[in-house]
Amino acid sequence: MLRSSSNRSDIDRAPGHLRGLLRHFADLRDGSHGDGAVSRGDKEKLFVAAIDFLAPYARQALGEMNDALLLATGTVNQSDRRACHPGRVLSGHPVTLL
Repeated sequence: MLRSSSNRSDIDRAPGHLRGLLRHFADLRDGSHGDGAVSRGDKEKLFVAAIDFLAPYARQALGEMNDALLLATGTVNQSDRRACHPGRVLSGHPVTLL
């Protein structure tokens, strides 16, 4: 979370392409992430939700690259999310082009 309303208004006034970066820096400064996630578990939940949100777009982009650049000779694979050892959310990349 941002510490003061002046910081929030500074971010809101920044050019669109910089707002996300400024929010990220504020989160790093404040020790929070996203929607106020502070604990590791809360941060991991946000991370997994982001993967679920972005995976279809990654599959689409990789599929288009496969079709255009590799003449459909590649394969787009999506792995399951799984813990590989304590403290790590994922093992490998969720979406890959082989």
